[in-house]
Order: sequence, then C-alpha cells, then structure tokens
Amino acid sequence: MSTTMPPKRKRATTSATAATPLKRKRAVVKRKPLADLDPNVQVGTLPEPLEYIPLDRHYEHDAESLLPQQLTSPLEYFSYFFNAEILEVLREGTNVYYTSKHRSEGEPSERGWKPVTAREMKIWIGLVIYMGIVVCQSIEDYWAEETRQLPMEAMRQSRFEQIQRYLYISLPIAPSATAPATAPSATAIASSATATALSATGTAPSATATAPSATAWYKKLEPMASILANFFRSAYKPSSNCAIDEMMVRFTGRSNYILKMLCKPINEGYKIYAICDHSYIYGFEFYSRVDRSSGNIGEPQSPMLPPMLPPTLPPMLPPMLPPMLPPMLPPMLPPVLPPVLPPVLPPVLPPVLPPVLPLMLPTTPTLPTMPTLPPPPSIPRTLSATSTTCLRLAKLLPYNHFLFTIFFDSFFSNTSFFATLRDLGIGACGTTRRAQLPIELQQYDDAHGKKAEWGNLASVSCDTVLCTRWQDNAGVFVLTTIYDLNDGVVSNCKRPRKGNPAIREMFGTDVRKLLTIPLMINDFNNHMGGVDIADQLQSYYFTQLSGRRSWMSLFYWLLDTALINSYILYCMSNPSAEHKHFRLDVSKALRRTLNYMHILTKNKSQRFCLAIGCTSRTHFTCIDCELPFSLSCI
Repeated sequence: MSTTMPPKRKRATTSATAATPLKRKRAVVKRKPLADLDPNVQVGTLPEPLEYIPLDRHYEHDAESLLPQQLTSPLEYFSYFFNAEILEVLREGTNVYYTSKHRSEGEPSERGWKPVTAREMKIWIGLVIYMGIVVCQSIEDYWAEETRQLPMEAMRQSRFEQIQRYLYISLPIAPSATAPATAPSATAIASSATATALSATGTAPSATATAPSATAWYKKLEPMASILANFFRSAYKPSSNCAIDEMMVRFTGRSNYILKMLCKPINEGYKIYAICDHSYIYGFEFYSRVDRSSGNIGEPQSPMLPPMLPPTLPPMLPPMLPPMLPPMLPPMLPPVLPPVLPPVLPPVLPPVLPPVLPLMLPTTPTLPTMPTLPPPPSIPRTLSATSTTCLRLAKLLPYNHFLFTIFFDSFFSNTSFFATLRDLGIGACGTTRRAQLPIELQQYDDAHGKKAEWGNLASVSCDTVLCTRWQDNAGVFVLTTIYDLNDGVVSNCKRPRKGNPAIREMFGTDVRKLLTIPLMINDFNNHMGGVDIADQLQSYYFTQLSGRRSWMSLFYWLLDTALINSYILYCMSNPSAEHKHFRLDVSKALRRTLNYMHILTKNKSQRFCLAIGCTSRTHFTCIDCELPFSLSCI
C-alpha cells in the first residue's frame, strides 16, 4: 500500500513579510563636490600659506603635587579632600533632613533613629568604598549569615540603610504657608564656606569660580561639589598637556537632565565636562540638556593686565575732563592735574606700568612671545554653548604663569574657539570634522583625498589657527595653534587592517614599521586619553549604589573622583602603589577611627572586635556607637 506525501505548501509572501521585521535601510548621502557650488574656484589648489606663528613650546613643565610632604598614609591623602568640613556638611544635612521628614513630635522614630555623628559618617563612607571592591548582589548579602563580610561588623545593616536613606548635603528649608514643601535650599548654596573656597583658587579669574545659583539643577550637591572642586585645583599643578572631554555618570531613573548617548560605554545618565591631566580631574562642570548657555566672546582681555581694570576706569573719570586726561589716570587726580598737567603726567605714568609687568614676567614664560602674535580680530567671535563651557574650564588653569596645551576631539574643535584660546595664551590642538575646515582645504580633499600618498600634508591658516589635512589610512583633519608643519617624530606605526591598498603595500609583510609622523599627531595620541583613563579607573571599583534619588549618583561620582585624585597624588610619592590596595587601606582606616572612650555592655551574641590588631570575638558592645570591643582592648 503506497502512501502519497501531501504537496508542499507554498509560503505566502505576505505572512513572511509580516513575520520578518523590516530593516530600515541606511540612507547613503553622496557628498556633492564643492567645485559644483563655486565654479569660479579652481579645484585642488591651496592658497599661498599665510604667516602663521605658533605659540612657543619651549617652556613646558611637568605635573607637581602641592600637598604637604608630611602626608604618608592613603587616609591622609584622601582626608585632604574629604576633610572634617565635608563630613560636617554631610552630618548636619542628614540630621536636618530626617528632622524635616519627621516633624511631628509624637511621631515615633524609625528603627530607633539617633542623630548621625561624624564618626558614623566616616564608617559609612568606608563601607561604601569596600562595597565597590567586593561586589554582592544586594546590600543584605553583606550582612547575611552565608555571605557575611568581616568589615560589616563596624556598623549594623539597619544603621547603614538609615544613613543611606536620609543622606543629604544641602540644608533643606522648612515649608511655609507660601512656599511648597519641596522648596530647594538656598542657605547652603550661598554659605560662607563655599564662597571662601571658590574665591581662594588663585588659578583663574574669580568670575569663572562663582557659586551656582539657588535654581541650579544640581543645587542638592552644594556646597560639597564646590568645596571639592576647589580642593582638586589647590592640590595639584597640572602639566603642560591637558585634555577636555565629556564623562558619563550612569543613571536610568526619571530625570529631565539625563542624556542618552548610544556610542558611549555608559549610554544613559548625566553628562559632565571635565579637564584632566593624565587621569587627574582638575576641573569639571555638570551639563544638562535643559539648562544650556551660550556666550558671545568679544576681544579677550590680555593676561598681563588685571581683568577688572578696563571696564572700571572709564566710568570713574569726571565728565568734563575726558579730552584732557588719559584713561589710566586715577580717579582722585582730576581736581589736581588740570593746573599742572605737563609736569605731573611723566612721573605718574611710569610708576603705574612697571609694578604690573615685572611681576608677571618672571612667572610667565610665554610672555616674551606674546608681542609677536597677530592682533586679535576686531569683530566679536560667537561661540557655541559647548565651546563656552570648555572656555570656562580652560580658564581654571593658571595660564597667566605657565604655558598649557589643551587637546580636544572632533566634537569640540573649531577655529573660533581655538583662536579665542590663543588670544589668552593657551595652546590648542585637536581633530576636527570636515565641515569645520576652510573651503580651500575641503576642495583639496575632494580633488586629492583618494589619491594622496601616506604622510601627505596640506595646510591652510585661518584666524591664527593652522588647519591641516594629514593622510594616514584615511584623511585626518587637525586644528592647532601651537604646532608647526616642520615638527615631526619617528613612531612605530601599525599596519592598518583595511583601507587604501597602496598604504598596506608600503608596510609589506611587516606588522609595524618606523615612520615619521607629525608631532601634533603623536602628542594628540599620547595626551588626549586623560579623561578616558579617569573613566577607566572609576569603572574598576565604582561606589555607586542603587537608589531612587536622582542626585545620589552624582554624589557617588564625587566620592570616586576624590579617591582617584588622591590615588594619583599618592602615586607621585609611592610609584609602586596599587589602586585596589589604596582603596582597601582607605576603607580600613575609615572604619577603624576610634578616638574616644567607649562604654561597654554585655550581649548574648558574639561579634569580632574592631580594635586594631585584635581578631577575637567578644560579647561586649559600646552603648553609644553599638560597635563590638573586647575588654582587654579597651
């Protein structure tokens, strides 16, 4: 008996189309040659090179720690940033915030709440640092019987969770009849400690170091953020080569101030602009997609003159004497000068100028080259919000006394911004996008980009900035104000995997080959990764704990930044120090800071003694801090 197979059912095209998700094809945009836009311009030719004078680079200096030499232990380095002032801010803010949440006198305290002391705050920070090194799935696992960690004996789980829940930095304002219950704090932001710390930087004009307003979206981090930012600048003298880039802080909750950047390792969270010197975060600014700022920068003030002299002197002159008196005369001289103008002017003017110039010359190695620079443009330059933020970060450097070169990637580089930095005496170098190049260099790229040999250089000067195209495996576009085309260095280059076949044939069978590359490319590769290295160090043992309050992720970022900066300063005197051991030493020292008398009481359960050098278990605990100690240790 034969059986016949049923005919194969044909697959319907409609159902298959419905089952398979549609893939959106990426639109291919063909770049239109620039010669079609302007027929009067000859393609493939560059104009005669204008006079380009780079900034002097012969006064470079190395980084230097400004901390006292008597600091030896990791805790002493970390305590320079997280000092008693920071701990007092955290302690007071936490206690006031708990009181504001439980205002009713008859309301019972939660879990036997007691006011937080500075010592408990130290232990809590030490445990948070330890949790960043030894990671568990949840906070309860650190105190669980199966996975109990010995350092957790320093504090009960309930007390740790209480401090984590009510941790607060700025002092909350009690609600009134006219103000809502969630009114932000204005007293803590305008505190005298913050104003004193910001005005004592001594590195940049004081206008860039003002405290944030009470309406700033990061106001809950004040005054801690401003105090730490001042400490970061006062403890370290950056080297000549710095970098400005963006950093991301992970936060996936609800907030109007977070961003999504799919190309980043942390693709969602807060964005921070930072200026770093080989992983040391020297300055930072919080960024928000809601609160943006842009600036119109006119003629910058010369670094040799005080920034407040030009705008204040003209209004002080009497209204009847402008045609007779020079602009530099003091405001008290007008009633005396008119009858004796010829004999008084020569002896008065020389004493005014010499006290300013000689004081700046010995500490400013770039000043001798400033008179040879082209004059700044008379028209104002319009900078974007991103360039304005980077300009404020660049002014944090002591550029009046030392020469600095800041490296940028293609997101920040443009000729107007680089020319503004050059007028301040700050060098700049960075890759850029093709649209930021002059029209002549774009036309040259259209005509010779695919035919150029490896190492081909083409440059155009635009607004005192050198715009360069260098042929590597592909065209590399660079803007600089401090390098020259004649500067080169021999580098061990790696053969590209894909790209131009002619360039691959130049390497032959060698994987690496010694080739001469421009010095600007070599320095960019060596110094641009400062911010990325800081991100990498923080990702190893980050202290961020999960929570619903949006600003807490920025608090943990500040804690990690203080740890990274203190570790870098510690490595300057101890080059063989390891990052993990440094954090363990800081955590252990914070948890075992016992400087006062303990009153012991006996309990049924046993716990490990927290005295230094003791490994025994004891039934006795302190009445005040509830920490275990043996009788022999006390």
